[in-house]
Formats: sequence, C-alpha cells, structure tokens
Amino acid sequence: MPTYWFDNSIFTNLFYTMIHLNVKYSCIALLIFLNLNLFSQSTDMAEIRQDGIQIPVVDHMQVNNPVKGLLVYDEVNGTPGYWYYDGGQWQRVGNGLTDLVDDDGDTRVTVQDGPTDTDEITFDINNRTVFELQEIPSASAFRFRVPEFNRGNILFGHFAGSSLDASADRNTVLGQNAGEILSTGSNNVYIGQGAGNQNGTGSDNVLIGQGAGELAGDISKSVFIGRSAGLNSKADDNTYIGTASGELNDSGEGNTSVGVLSGHSNTTGDFNVSVGLNAGGGLDGGSFNVYLGESTGFQQGSGDGNTFLGARAATNLTGGSNNIFIGESAGDLYTSVDNTLAIGRNASGNPLVYGNFNRNLVRINDVLQLPPLPVGSVGVVAPTCASVADVGKIYLDSSTAPEKLKLCVTTGPSSWVWQDIN
Repeated sequence: MPTYWFDNSIFTNLFYTMIHLNVKYSCIALLIFLNLNLFSQSTDMAEIRQDGIQIPVVDHMQVNNPVKGLLVYDEVNGTPGYWYYDGGQWQRVGNGLTDLVDDDGDTRVTVQDGPTDTDEITFDINNRTVFELQEIPSASAFRFRVPEFNRGNILFGHFAGSSLDASADRNTVLGQNAGEILSTGSNNVYIGQGAGNQNGTGSDNVLIGQGAGELAGDISKSVFIGRSAGLNSKADDNTYIGTASGELNDSGEGNTSVGVLSGHSNTTGDFNVSVGLNAGGGLDGGSFNVYLGESTGFQQGSGDGNTFLGARAATNLTGGSNNIFIGESAGDLYTSVDNTLAIGRNASGNPLVYGNFNRNLVRINDVLQLPPLPVGSVGVVAPTCASVADVGKIYLDSSTAPEKLKLCVTTGPSSWVWQDIN
C-alpha cells in the first residue's frame, strides 16, 4: 500500500502568503486550502477530513509487510470492523475483541474465534488455564472443564479451598468458606456454606449442606448430607443424612443416621444405626444400637445392644441394654429395662410375645396356644419325629376325640416316637 505525506514546502509557501495578505483574506485562503482534495484520496488511503479521519478500508489479510501499529478497516473478513497489527499478528478492535488481558499479559479471558470457531471461552491466570466453557453441539449443552494440571480440583466460593496444597487431588469444593483449611486431603466433595470448613487433611468425604461437618476436623470416609449434619463430628466412618442428624457427635465412629434429628445427641457412641425422624435422637454414649422408625428410642440417653423396630417403639425408654422391641409403640411403657423381648403393637405389660434373655424365658400372650391339627385328613400329616433334632416337638392331634397332645420323645439309641401327654 503506498505511503502519503504532507510536503513541508506547501506549509512554507502558505505561511509566507498569510504574512503578505490581509488577515481577513488569509483566513479565507486557509479555509479554501483545507477543503481542497489535495491528494485525490481513495478508500485504501488515510485521509484527514474536516469531519474526521478516514481509515483505509482494505482486506487486512492482503496487506503486504504490515508495520506495528498499522490500523485499517476491513469489510471482507467476517463482521466489518477495525484491525491493528501488533507486530506479530492482526488483532480485532472493538466489538470483535477476542481477549480481555491484564497489563502484563499473563491473565486473560479468551473467546475462541476464527474460521474454525470452537465456541469456547478460556480463563487464564498467571499464564495457566484455570477453566474453560465449551459448547457441546451434539447435546445442545455446555460443559465446564477444568484442565488436567489442576489435579481435578474445583473450588468455587469465597475462601472455598483457599488453603489447598499442590498435592491434593480430585476435590470439589463449592460454597462460601467451604473446605477453607483443606490442604492435603483428596477425593472430597464439600458443597454448601461452611461445609467441611475445619477439615484440613481428611479424604474421601461427602459433606453437602449448609454447615455440614463444618466443625468436624480431620475426618475421613464420612458422608454428611443436610444442614448441620455431622456438624461437630471428629471421628471417621460416619454417615449422617438429614437436617441436624448426628449434629453433636464428637468421637463416635461408624454410626449411620438417616432422618431429621436422627442420632442427633450421640457424642461418643459407636456403630449405632438410626433411621427415621428423631430415631435415636436422645442417645448419648451408647453403642451397637439399632433404631428403625419415627421417634424410635428418641428419649434413650444411654444403653448398648438394643434393637427397636417400629414407629415410636421404646419411645419412653431412658436407659437399658440388650432389649428387642418390635412393633408400633412396642415397649412404650418401659422406662428402664434390660434383656427384654417385646413383640406386638403397644407391646408393653402384656405383649403378644414377651421374653427375658437372662431367664431363657418366652411367653406368647401369657399362654401357649397350639392350633388343632387333623392328622389323617386329606393332605394333613403329622410333623416329623425321626431324629434327635425333632425331640421336643409338640402338636395337638385333632383326628381323635378328645384331641391328643403329642410330644416327640426318644425311645432308644435310634428310635423316636410321638407320645401322648394327656
């Protein structure tokens, strides 16, 4: 492209002319001069005009040997716009700008553009790509991608993972102050404001919810889901799911609580299972207990080895060990008892099935009732009595009148028979 310049002799002659002419006529002469098309400009030439500056309109890709700082206007390549040459390549100006760059050029946001548009936005900090947003045309979706050198860590939120060490792998931390002191721990998922805030070195945790495991310390292999779930827990291998479930646990390990406030008050007990709203909610220190049902054993403060199944089973029990209560409200009249079996709805005082493990005693509704068995009728045969394993069996034979109560007994080294006992 040819280069144009103003000849100094022109201004010299103009200067002397203005001196010799009357000032009025000098001004008129100057205006006429400025409005003359002195250089016969075309669209590919720069022009200083009365109403502005005309930038050359060219195909910037066809400019030979461009110099640094050259500015042109291009209507041919893509959307019309201004282009400048930075000494190495052409760059778009204005709405077509593809990079947002800091002063030293090591931090930028780049929009991929060009003939092979990849529809991707890249974020670089200190000359490292920290993440990318990409379109997946085949799925009409978008993908958030973290480069491999980030070791699979994703941190999002004010102070989230702000202490992460370079050795930590595959952590996902989302939320204000979530995982704030996490340093060397790996394979953690912390989602929610303050989730896992005090865990620095623990691994393999899933803590989801506002305050989930917030004060838990360096725990591992734990799952807390729900607001304040496992808030104070400082032991490993616990699972708390539900708002405030396991909230007060301190050193207890291996506990599983599912339901709002389930296992809420247990501070030191181990290997307890609580499923249901308020299930085992009052237990503090007991171990090896199973609570299944809404409010099951929720007032029990201590005790080990209990199994309570049914809504509100053992609901008034405050202490006791090695009990089995099965049924809705089973054992609800007991306040403190050990080694007791109670089966049936509202099974207290006179349960359908009562037992005492210390005495090897079982009682069925106060009596043992056997249904009549009409042996000899079509399809009805007597129970087997043919081995040591059968000794002690009993049944009521209604094939005769009156009915006979039969008992399997041993009559010899290898002989067993049914004997009438009435």
